[in-house]
Amino acid sequence: MVREVVSESFLKNAISKRMAKERDIGPGVFWARPTRIEREADGPNWRHQFNPDEVPAGYEKAWDRIRHEFEDRYDMAEKG
Repeated sequence: MVREVVSESFLKNAISKRMAKERDIGPGVFWARPTRIEREADGPNWRHQFNPDEVPAGYEKAWDRIRHEFEDRYDMAEKG
């Protein structure tokens, strides 16, 4: 599988835009961002990092439902 290599800011904005469409997520201000990780098997080289206790209700459940849209499509470019 070949994934498109994108910047952290592109991925963060794309995830945020998609998550904003989820009706089951409550309001709130919180911290979430994609972070580069060591690739495992055929998975992406990043993960969407957030504290489940600090995100609005429904956020984690929504992310689990749509994460494949991003994890299957994108890899994060190295900084530099």
